[in-house]
Amino acid sequence: MSALLEQYERQAVILGGSPIEDLLELSRREAAQWKPRLAEMLARGELMALGGGYYQDTRPPFNQALYPSVTLATTSKMLVPTNPNTAIQPSEWTAGKKYVVTMWGQATTAATPGNLTVEVRLATTDAGGTLLATSAAVALTASKTNITWVLIAKLQCFNTGSGGTSGSLIATGVFLPDNAGLLIPAANNPMLLPASAPAAVTADLSAASGLSVQWKRSGSTAETAQVVTMDFEALN
Repeated sequence: MSALLEQYERQAVILGGSPIEDLLELSRREAAQWKPRLAEMLARGELMALGGGYYQDTRPPFNQALYPSVTLATTSKMLVPTNPNTAIQPSEWTAGKKYVVTMWGQATTAATPGNLTVEVRLATTDAGGTLLATSAAVALTASKTNITWVLIAKLQCFNTGSGGTSGSLIATGVFLPDNAGLLIPAANNPMLLPASAPAAVTADLSAASGLSVQWKRSGSTAETAQVVTMDFEALN
């Protein structure tokens, strides 16, 4: 009990100024205890909510209008333009780091659309960067207008390699269009990325890059895809 009384005596505050001055002094005294209290709680292992100090960080771009419509081609096209792309800086890569992009959009097909292939790339240009995961080439249904779809892709860093130049990344994802609209055959809905054998891919992490979702088609007519809204999140 004497030790506790001594502690209270050390923390005692003589008040006698104005109410505002007294409140400021009390707040300063209280704030001075925050860091020691936090250190004690960490040492005792009390702060273990969510399994530790992990976080989910929603980050730009935050669109205020629909993204531009993209005319598909036989080569891969970014669904979100370079600016604003889902930017990732070299300093952000650590082993276990994850990024997730969720897109809601719409797509329109013409008379002979051919097949659709969905890709996840570490890239800032059309058909550029490093291909991390790709779907199977699935037949698009002809003459569909503004069919709603959702796409979720996750990118995880296994290791950063030597100086970031030979990092190891693995990407997975799912593409799910409105089945009632039959943008693709029901038997192929949803489309998974990759179509088989998910595996890590070596990539250069030493330069600024981005998690880029890209589409391509094999037909001879001009299909379009448009991202309506997108969430880009960093995990861990």
